[in-house]
Amino acid sequence: MEKILNKLIDKLDRKLSEQRRDNPNDTTLAGRFTFGRHIVRYVLTPKGCEVEIYNPVLDIFLDQVLFYCEKRAVRWDDIETESSNDWDEHGFRDEADYLRYRYG
Repeated sequence: MEKILNKLIDKLDRKLSEQRRDNPNDTTLAGRFTFGRHIVRYVLTPKGCEVEIYNPVLDIFLDQVLFYCEKRAVRWDDIETESSNDWDEHGFRDEADYLRYRYG
């Protein structure tokens, strides 16, 4: 059972990390994916991760599994991101070039 839970946590961590890196300026991340017959929904904020695991075949929520996953999921601050800004995106030569772009 622990092996399956570790695979679930690994997949959850991958999804959280990918989404955080793709959206470095967002303050909340949300999504869902399937894991076997289960639907896993997640919300990640700087305060923590909330997970919902649902089995549509049996029509039940797996509360004990979600508590286990929430405690072990990657934390917001543990995901390294690179935020971009106007300077990086446009490749300005110097400050004067940026000021001409910014203020016309």
